Amino acid sequence: MEIRYTSLDKIGKDHITGKIVEGGIEAETRQALENIKAVLEANGSDMSKVMKCTVILSNIKNFSKMNGIYRTFLLKIYQQELLLQPI
Repeated sequence: MEIRYTSLDKIGKDHITGKIVEGGIEAETRQALENIKAVLEANGSDMSKVMKCTVILSNIKNFSKMNGIYRTFLLKIYQQELLLQPI
């Protein structure tokens, strides 16, 4: 069975407080991925089944910090990452 989940709003927002988490790109990345994880688990899936993730960074200089957190959530070789920076 194939399930497609698309989210354009899974930013580093704490859904309890409704605010962006404090702590910079690492905290925001962790929160965004926790938000995605929660949605997947609530629907009977998990992060191991993610095949593609598109990341849009406002500053490419944050890539290394973001990627360090990203890799703790998505470890499989086949899980693709697409990185974009708005112009």
